[in-house]
Amino acid sequence: MLDKKNFKDVNGKKWNDSKTFSFKGKLRNKTLNRWKILISVEDLYLCELIAKKQMIRMGYKLSKKKFNNITKQKALKKISESKLLKPFYDKWLKTGDGTANYPLDPTNPKNWDKKFIKNISKFNL
Repeated sequence: MLDKKNFKDVNGKKWNDSKTFSFKGKLRNKTLNRWKILISVEDLYLCELIAKKQMIRMGYKLSKKKFNNITKQKALKKISESKLLKPFYDKWLKTGDGTANYPLDPTNPKNWDKKFIKNISKFNL
């Protein structure tokens, strides 16, 4: 199980770990701080709003970005319209506590990106 030469991908082929973290274009050679290119301003606002204390405690620097009201409204709309995130956000607002729940089970094929599964019928999706 721990020998990577025995690993298989979702299509049953030999696992190619050289392609696991490959990116194209401007992301190709940029792994450190890649999140700065990918994250939306609304998501950055939410991350810093919710995890500010923990980020500071862990030694992470905040962006020091000034978020305008439109960004804040879009971010809060994003959370309030999500069936998955809204209950966790409401709990955080009331108690300040997060949740240990994982939103999606990564071992469940129903949560996989179907465009990368060639023999989707094998998974009964």
